[in-house]
Amino acid sequence: KEKKIKPINGAINNKNLLEKNGGSVKAENFSVPTTQMDVSIPDLEDEADDLFHSAPNTPTRTPQTTPESARKLFLDWECEEYPLHKCVFLDDYKMLAYLLQKALGKSLDVELSRRDKHGNSALHLAVMLGRKECTHLLLTHNAPVKQKNSEGWSCLAEAISYGDRQIIGAMLRKLRQQSRQHLESQRANMIRGLQQMQDFYMELKWDFASWVPLVSRMLPSDICRIHKSGSSLRLDTTLVDFNDMRWERGDISFIFRGDRPMNHSLTVLDNEYECYQRIHYEEADIEDEIDTLMSTDILAANMSTKSIHFRRAQTGWIFKEDRKELVGGQYHCELYAIHGLILKQRKRREHLSQDDLQKNKAMVDTLTKGRRSSLTNCSNNSADAGSASATVTIPRRCSLQPPPPPAVSWEEYINADVGKCPQLGRPPIHKQSNKSLRATVAMSKDFPLNVDMLLNILEVIAPFKHINKLREFVALKLPAGFPVKVEIPVLHTVYSAKNAEVLTFHELKLKQIVHNAGWMEYDPTEIWKHTLECIEVAYKNLVILEISPYDIIAVGICSVRGTTVIWDSTTGASLYNAIGWTDCRCTSQLKTILNNVKYNVNYLRPRSGLPLSTCFSALKIKWLMDNVTSVPDHITKRTLCCGTLDSWLLWNLTGAESCGVHATDVTNAQYTGLMNIRTLQWDKRLCEFYRIPLSILPRIHSNSEVFGYVIGGPLDGIPIAGSIGDQPASLLGQLSLKVGQNVCSIDDSCFVLLNTGEELIESQNGLISAIAYKLGAQAKPCYALEGAISNAGATVKWLKEELRINPEINSNDNVVEVLNTFLGESSMISSSCSSSMLNAECGLAAKRSEITFVPAFHGLYSPYWRYDARGTLLGLTSQTTAENVTQAAFEATGFQIHEILQAFKRDAVTWDWKNIKERLLFGGEYAENNSFIQFIADIVGFILERPQTTSPAGLGTMIAAGITMKVVDLKYAELAYMPPSDAFSPTTTQNRRNLLYKRWEYAVRKCLNWNNYETYEADLALFAQRERDPNLSIRRSLPGSIFLTTTFVFLIVAKFLKNKYIT
Repeated sequence: KEKKIKPINGAINNKNLLEKNGGSVKAENFSVPTTQMDVSIPDLEDEADDLFHSAPNTPTRTPQTTPESARKLFLDWECEEYPLHKCVFLDDYKMLAYLLQKALGKSLDVELSRRDKHGNSALHLAVMLGRKECTHLLLTHNAPVKQKNSEGWSCLAEAISYGDRQIIGAMLRKLRQQSRQHLESQRANMIRGLQQMQDFYMELKWDFASWVPLVSRMLPSDICRIHKSGSSLRLDTTLVDFNDMRWERGDISFIFRGDRPMNHSLTVLDNEYECYQRIHYEEADIEDEIDTLMSTDILAANMSTKSIHFRRAQTGWIFKEDRKELVGGQYHCELYAIHGLILKQRKRREHLSQDDLQKNKAMVDTLTKGRRSSLTNCSNNSADAGSASATVTIPRRCSLQPPPPPAVSWEEYINADVGKCPQLGRPPIHKQSNKSLRATVAMSKDFPLNVDMLLNILEVIAPFKHINKLREFVALKLPAGFPVKVEIPVLHTVYSAKNAEVLTFHELKLKQIVHNAGWMEYDPTEIWKHTLECIEVAYKNLVILEISPYDIIAVGICSVRGTTVIWDSTTGASLYNAIGWTDCRCTSQLKTILNNVKYNVNYLRPRSGLPLSTCFSALKIKWLMDNVTSVPDHITKRTLCCGTLDSWLLWNLTGAESCGVHATDVTNAQYTGLMNIRTLQWDKRLCEFYRIPLSILPRIHSNSEVFGYVIGGPLDGIPIAGSIGDQPASLLGQLSLKVGQNVCSIDDSCFVLLNTGEELIESQNGLISAIAYKLGAQAKPCYALEGAISNAGATVKWLKEELRINPEINSNDNVVEVLNTFLGESSMISSSCSSSMLNAECGLAAKRSEITFVPAFHGLYSPYWRYDARGTLLGLTSQTTAENVTQAAFEATGFQIHEILQAFKRDAVTWDWKNIKERLLFGGEYAENNSFIQFIADIVGFILERPQTTSPAGLGTMIAAGITMKVVDLKYAELAYMPPSDAFSPTTTQNRRNLLYKRWEYAVRKCLNWNNYETYEADLALFAQRERDPNLSIRRSLPGSIFLTTTFVFLIVAKFLKNKYIT
């Protein structure tokens, strides 16, 4: 209900605000009425006028300074690391006002959010020390109220602890204002997203867990139902509030109408007591909430997901089977039990009296059971639900006696050791409680919603107190750090070094530029702009998640190796598009080189560790020098910079043409083909071989060093403490730190790496002798054997985009797709699928087709390194289906991985392979397909493990940067960061694998000699005959065997008879 505005002593005089809203104070089209208060507090917007432009009779609180005197005053503060904090601590209102008005300028928002070494913002200090004027001044300049300190307490929590009613009220008003501003920026996009999103119904059930079955039944639970239709939402819940681990029950519905004006868009129904409430912003709400906050515990709750794991929910006593249900009448769902969720709740009660501890329930302000004192639209069992009921009058709480002033000086406070912060404000009285939660969640691959969408939907109605509580419940149940899959071309990820949790990320796809067949280019400017956007969005996400961006201590760079960029060092402009690593435009140059070295692809391997191939940067750099007209001139002027993607990003992050750092790391440098694999520096002979000047190449560093500092943007001043290639980063991120451990990443391409430790093995079987990582300038390098497959996931895309074949295997066991739609592409599942399940659920033909597919679109890489190979598809018949072709494409990746694994054993011939566990760790975009991984397990005969980690490459980059900053210890990384994994065991016999591999070998021979037709018909006829009759060779050997056997028998008999005759 709207009320007449009653100005208090003319305090509301902000003309701009009144004129903007037609003479009435409004926010978000909600009426903002003002009522007579017991304590006269001017409006926050006019507080600035009172503070900065007060009458001459109050000169002590007005910064009346001349420009000269102001500059003199500011000189004393110029060297302060935390100027706002010092002003607040010393209660220097005049200097604080000057800094906020004049001195800080564009960096004001940053300084207001900045936390000192003890984790307190300036507003935290002002509240804890009881600096009223400083507090109001900081709030006037929009200091963030929800920001938390290092102990996890917000400014509002500290204000409640101090107990000053005016300060609490001012902070609540500012909190609502900031929430409304955030809502204003989000609402239009959210409504648009709701209109575009498919309608749905979702149901979640959550309850406490206990090891005693009956106790678990009695503990509280929550059933949350969400209905979406158009731009409207309805949310029904049975659990609406919690206090001191006492969960308030009810039957509440929240109805949001996106097609209505904001002041009529939200209605709250109490279904049990048959009453409703339209949410309005009234001053009485503020006063009621102040009383509630001052008489109840200060609470802080968070959900720990460190030990979270999923299990299929099962039914039955003796013969158990997986539970499946039909939810909402349209979604066929599989049920999962989520275990390991811990609700951690902390509370403070130093501001409460003994009487409060016993009787504070009288002031609890919740929606349950209709006990809200200001609920005026409630009438129990009344025909007119909108009629007003009597308002309960409760005495207002008075301000508490302020705590004694601090006994420490500013110098003692700021110089105290981290973790030993002197006591400020009222001594806290803490209590902590933990509860285990379990959840039963119904998952459907057809469900059109993920966690981020759900939280954004609730963000629409979050500024209101009670809806905000509900949103916090959902955020706790599905927290922002909930593991999600992130495997994308351009990615900015923020990691927590404490537990390797992805806090936020943002992704953007890159546009591929294809001028000719086999060419692959990207726009370097677009790459840089996308990187900036990812950084900015991820930074803002941290603020939204109430995580201080000032906790970011380092940046790491992870990039695809082999992609080549050249640019002008004076202007920072790229001279040509970035050439992708799979680009094969240099085939003619490679052919010329091979002719000169008698087709020895290993000619340069002793120095570079690499075979001669088009996928490495050296030939691309040579092509750019020969075909870009401006390059020779820039080389002469020494203004040409050349490098891989990490060099380009590092250059731009550190200032570009003004002071950019031109450097790279050892893993990216090796993929240029110009680095000596032993010295880990540029090799003059290799550069002379390709005729590439050393002056254009970047400096080589280890993976864990401070490369430079970010200049500009939200990460300004943060060190870039790590850089590593994507595949070595995956090896490090999957914590394959021991000799003999394998990892495999399947994206558009596929890479398999074997950790060889400090031993550099020169491959004689078509592998790359790679540098895995070097974690520090003085650290010893770790080497690896690496196999590269140019087309893995790219083959699936080719089937879909070029041949219009749907490459998806229709598998109901593919739980990843189910979780993708519901939990933002979560990879946290437990796989238990057998071969029979796969064949039944994947819809594959009962009899396997005889198709073999070799996707050599850009030639064959490991272990053949044949640029002239061409793709082949053998065994087509009139009964061949699209599903058969898809299966053959998936199996092709498995056969190539099998070849690489066999090459590992032949190269590491001195290793005791019997004592090395045959297992392979998988990661990457296409590793999320259970059926795909099971195919590969059946082909290679290994146990395949898929760690339930979000981004192995991102985690590896975080480890490299964390080691530089000394916040990560590699010795304990495996214990701290190793996630659980899903295991896929082979279900085929060795004979079956051998038979399939022989077919593959034959197809590869035809692929390598695709233009040789002399023996094709004879080879094909013999192979087909062998396939139809695997025992053909045995039967053909029978006549000869019988002849030899009978001959020996006759000889023995003859000898026996001869001896007898002689006798």
